[in-house]
Amino acid sequence: MSQKNLEIVRRAADGINRGDIRLAMEEAADDFEMDWSNSIGPLSGVYRGREQVRQVWETFLEAWEELQWNVQEATDLDGERVLIVNRVQMRGRASHLNVEATGVQVWTVRNDQISSVKIFQSKAEALEALNLER
Repeated sequence: MSQKNLEIVRRAADGINRGDIRLAMEEAADDFEMDWSNSIGPLSGVYRGREQVRQVWETFLEAWEELQWNVQEATDLDGERVLIVNRVQMRGRASHLNVEATGVQVWTVRNDQISSVKIFQSKAEALEALNLER
C-alpha cells in the first residue's frame, strides 16, 4: 500500500475529528470532488471544489457536539486509490443522541493531494462498482 497516500487521508480525517475543516481541506486539491451521492444521510450529493466541500462539512458539523472518524481498514487498490472502511461515532449537539455507523469510501490521491472521495454503503458495493474482486 502507498503509505504516503494513507497518511494523507489520515491527516484529512484528523482535521475532521478536530472539527478543523480548513486543516482537512489542506490535503485536498483545489478541484477536489466529494461524491456522497450513494449516502443515505444528509450529505447526499456531489460537491466540487475545496471551498464547496469545506462549506458542506462546516454546515454538517454544526449539528454534532462530537464526531470521531476512525479507520478500521485501509486497502491500496492501485497505488492511487485507497479503499477505507471506517467507523463514525457522533453525538448530536441539541439532542445529545449518539449515532454510530460504518462507512466505506474510495479516496483518490494524485500529486500528494486528495483529488476525490466517493462513499459507498459497503466494501462489497465499492469493489463491485470499481469492477474489482477481493
